[in-house]
Amino acid sequence: MLLDLVDDDILFKQLGSQAGPLKQIFREILGPVDATLSATRQDNATLREEVNHLRIALSAAASPNVHTDVRMPELFTGEARRVEALLMAARTYFSLKPGALPDERMKVIWVLQFFAEKAEPWARGKLDQMHDSSTCDPYLSYAVFESDVRVTFGATSRAMEAHNQVLSMTPDETESLGDFLRRFRPEADASNLGDVGLIHRLRQCLDVETQTQVVMLNGGHEPERLLDWYKALHTIDSSRVTSKAITETVLPPAANTIVAAECSHPTPSLPNERPSTQMPSALTPEKKAFLRDLAEEMVRGVKVRQQQIQGLQRIPIHNRITILEPDADKALQEMAHTGKEGDTAVAVVKKK
Repeated sequence: MLLDLVDDDILFKQLGSQAGPLKQIFREILGPVDATLSATRQDNATLREEVNHLRIALSAAASPNVHTDVRMPELFTGEARRVEALLMAARTYFSLKPGALPDERMKVIWVLQFFAEKAEPWARGKLDQMHDSSTCDPYLSYAVFESDVRVTFGATSRAMEAHNQVLSMTPDETESLGDFLRRFRPEADASNLGDVGLIHRLRQCLDVETQTQVVMLNGGHEPERLLDWYKALHTIDSSRVTSKAITETVLPPAANTIVAAECSHPTPSLPNERPSTQMPSALTPEKKAFLRDLAEEMVRGVKVRQQQIQGLQRIPIHNRITILEPDADKALQEMAHTGKEGDTAVAVVKKK
């Protein structure tokens, strides 16, 4: 204050006896000025506070999403796998409510309040530094704070995690092309790699036939954009799935016709054929009818054959030459035993 200068004896020591009257004069002059300055300082402080409130009100009024319901981040207990979830939830909140926390220092303080259990002592130490006016803030920006959180709790960024996943990902033998794309694309989008690197990595995971089909769908040229590769691969996967479903559920028309014909007109098998399935041992009426028809057909065939032989002369039975197979001896013995031929001489000629 200005009156403090008047009470300083060092300034008036050299004036001697005139120091007292001069001090009085200065008090009368500087007293009102000092009071005016004090009032001005108070008014300025009041105005500054009102301006801050007005700025906040204007920011809230200008933001259309000030009343948007935003999910708050969950408590962070120090687990490395939950670091990215906390930071992502905080960034989402800042984006949807930009006027709630206008500066980065407030953002850091706001996020630190969600640290609990094992992570709470670390956060409390940072808050102590930020609330202590005698020390500087530990973070110059919110990005520096995020980096420190990852280093402290042993976590990697989502981009780095996705980058590692893309480089180590390979298609499974049992999964379809569409299933592999559904695993590959989320990691590729989060890895922040360019189209050139992602296309190169994607082609390493595809066989030659699939790559050829992609080129054919693109008019004979390799797609230059990753999105065009995705579209072509999804088209190929849909075609494969459709073809597989048709093959498994629908028989070809020719096969349907054959099956229907076999069902409506069953073809009897020959007696010496070995059936593909086990048949009952007892003769059913259908089997008896089949055998009867077969016998009649054989008799008719023999009669027709006999009628076709022209110039056949009846040879006396005593001059008949019988041509037998290599087992003629056995047949001759059976004939002699039955005695049907009597005294007839039978000439036997074995067929070589």
